[in-house]
Amino acid sequence: RLLLPGEDWGERELGFILRHELTHYRRRDLWYKLVLLGAVSLHWFNPLVHLLVREAEADLELTCDDLVMAGAEPADRRAYSETLLASVRRRGGGALTTHFYGGAGVMRERFRNILGQQGRKRGVLALALTLVLTLAAACTFGISQSNGPEDLTAEELSEWQEKLNSLEWNGF
Repeated sequence: RLLLPGEDWGERELGFILRHELTHYRRRDLWYKLVLLGAVSLHWFNPLVHLLVREAEADLELTCDDLVMAGAEPADRRAYSETLLASVRRRGGGALTTHFYGGAGVMRERFRNILGQQGRKRGVLALALTLVLTLAAACTFGISQSNGPEDLTAEELSEWQEKLNSLEWNGF
């Protein structure tokens, strides 16, 4: 069942809303949200689970927006963003709805994603830079296999033998 607010939507806006909600329906996003709700219910005390759920819900919306706007013209993307902005005013909804606000940061990310701005490339660049730095650190600070018994010189062996002989064993 699709419940829409009592606001008067234009034909174009209603088309965007229906396409968005039908995308959620086809992808079975409400079932995912039920699993997320179960995770929060079981682990209500764990802040990491709350963070995971918030990020997962944001990802559900971002991927849904991607599917709705696949192949869309810039004018349609702008109109879809305006429809989304208008729908933010109705912040209602329960736990098992696909209505999602998520705060100003998430909405900025959604608009950036919808309008096709290059926000995602920074993430790829950050990942690549992290991998390169990790590889460089691993190569720089590698562990060497030295100073084993076979690496000791005859001089060092005799020095250690003298130290061992000088120890008092106290009856052991």
